[in-house]
Amino acid sequence: MKNFRRLHILIANNRWRVAVIWGWITCIALALSLFKYSDGVFAFKVFMCFSAGVQAAIAFAGTITFLPLIFAPKEWLVSDPAGKIWLKRTGTSGKSQIIAFRILTCLIGLAATFFFLASCAVIIGGILEFSKKSVI
Repeated sequence: MKNFRRLHILIANNRWRVAVIWGWITCIALALSLFKYSDGVFAFKVFMCFSAGVQAAIAFAGTITFLPLIFAPKEWLVSDPAGKIWLKRTGTSGKSQIIAFRILTCLIGLAATFFFLASCAVIIGGILEFSKKSVI
């Protein structure tokens, strides 16, 4: 429980810093790919780049927040103040609260991971495009 508390504090203090860096990397990779060609609407390209960066940042923060919470020790959830706040967010009480918490964090964590992997695909696609290799 003590190690999980340290992990949670580490994630809570740093997730947005790292997520913003990841978002900018995604934004830049997509911008390099989109602005390589002169055709297309400039404003739409800019909007796509920034929205992809924001999505990547949120997905990264969600992934590193929710995946460890799936495996949070029961003692941490019921005794630590941060764990109690997370349990309260399920909206249930009693025996089903821990089960509902695990199911919800699993679903949210998997959705965040899917979008995080999508941002990875954007970066890999940009790298492949600039290395003159075919994606297919």
